[in-house]
Amino acid sequence: IRDREARLTHMALHDQETGLPNRLWLERDVTDRPGTYAVMIGIDRFEIVRNAIGYDAMAQLITLLAEKLSRLHNDCAISRIGAGGLGLVIEADDESHALSQIDALCSAAESPIKLTGATVDVSLRAGLSISGKIVGGLESAVDRAAIALDQAREAHQRCALFDVVAYGDPGGNLSLISELMSAVQNNEVWLAYQPKFDLRKNAITAVEALMRWQHAKRGFISPDLFITMAEETGHIRPITEWSIRRVIEDQRTMTAAGHPMTISVNISGRLLSD
Repeated sequence: IRDREARLTHMALHDQETGLPNRLWLERDVTDRPGTYAVMIGIDRFEIVRNAIGYDAMAQLITLLAEKLSRLHNDCAISRIGAGGLGLVIEADDESHALSQIDALCSAAESPIKLTGATVDVSLRAGLSISGKIVGGLESAVDRAAIALDQAREAHQRCALFDVVAYGDPGGNLSLISELMSAVQNNEVWLAYQPKFDLRKNAITAVEALMRWQHAKRGFISPDLFITMAEETGHIRPITEWSIRRVIEDQRTMTAAGHPMTISVNISGRLLSD
């Protein structure tokens, strides 16, 4: 019974494909001691590399990369988090010290990795988050480190600390999307028309339609926020269709009033093939 329980515990705390410690193990390894950071290291273009060398070779690459990272950083334990992520825990005097440690570690670990019959170059990025705090509503430092890794990729940086401002409020944003769809159906959004002035004719000859939303409780909602969210959640189509219908109506109204006007409408790149 003792041996069976030991095997079950090992299986629960280790990745079955590589034998490396897993996310649960890393969560337990992160302590609340001051100066402790959770780190997530990711392989750039992971899916492209995996498709090029195959799943078995990729598992071998992950294992060898973990061993290299461990050797380079005081033989520390390296966990596999997800398909292409590796996690570890470090201690640092401050955020700058933590970033410099991981930047140097990633740089040193990017030397080519020799697999069976091939040598593969890898490019690494990392996200970090200090432990012991609930930041951005996220209790897990490992979760925050994973988000910081995404933030590093978006910012084209080698390493990044979890940025709570950039993270925003996903829970609130999710409810905002459903409220946006209701606002569109109830005509609570509108189009502002930005004029295009023709210097040769000394007249406004065209306008550009821009969607605006004044939320009843939250006030003015930036288009950069709700348009981007609509694109990411698949709601950009009904918003675009609403905009086009409204532009046609407004163009008829302006023409009837003696102001024929060319109106430009922004179309999401996700809809250009439609």
